[in-house]
Amino acid sequence: MPFAQPTLSDASDTLPRMPPWVTSARAQTLEDVAFLSGAALATLHLVVERADVPHDLLRNRLSLTASEACVRL
Repeated sequence: MPFAQPTLSDASDTLPRMPPWVTSARAQTLEDVAFLSGAALATLHLVVERADVPHDLLRNRLSLTASEACVRL
């Protein structure tokens, strides 16, 4: 049975982008690190909360990544 493959190029125009000041800034203090991390997490939250994100697939991938990290310990 053929499956329709999603085109990710269409989604790149509608996904929120990380603000340029987050990726270009260099953290000098712990407060800067916390602030820039919060900005990155806020952007990630906007992406993950979208209805068209395959949540089951994302959950499985994150659990596999966590399992790999535990095995390395």
